[in-house]
Amino acid sequence: MSVSIYVGYREGEQPEIKLVVPSNVMFSHFYPNGKEVANPNYNPIFDVNWCNTNAHMVMGALGISIVDGCFEVPAKRLVSLTTNWLRSHAGHPVAGRKTVVYGNVTSLGVSDGYLNDQIHRLFLLTREAVKCGANIIYGA
Repeated sequence: MSVSIYVGYREGEQPEIKLVVPSNVMFSHFYPNGKEVANPNYNPIFDVNWCNTNAHMVMGALGISIVDGCFEVPAKRLVSLTTNWLRSHAGHPVAGRKTVVYGNVTSLGVSDGYLNDQIHRLFLLTREAVKCGANIIYGA
């Protein structure tokens, strides 16, 4: 299971979220008929997705809860949260996590500085999304 980040716009309390950034900019390659084809619309800023454990780690560091594998945050609030987190951790890579095996389940570790890097990527995505008119960042 993984969590991908999407950029959208919501008017009022409408349940529907309209994508501001088309999902086709998130993937570097397509595989039509089993052949790898580079995506000319790919933008690496929008290519952020995590396994569930890492999503909980990143969003938890920002004080955001993930419920049923999903989260939703106002875009400008997320810019503020990531900016403040990055400022308070500047020059201080957060310690990684070791790989742990629970019976037949393996939880892969992460290297030192992984959290810093992922929050920086989330900041870049969110800042760009706000420029594109997004007011909601959500993960599913």
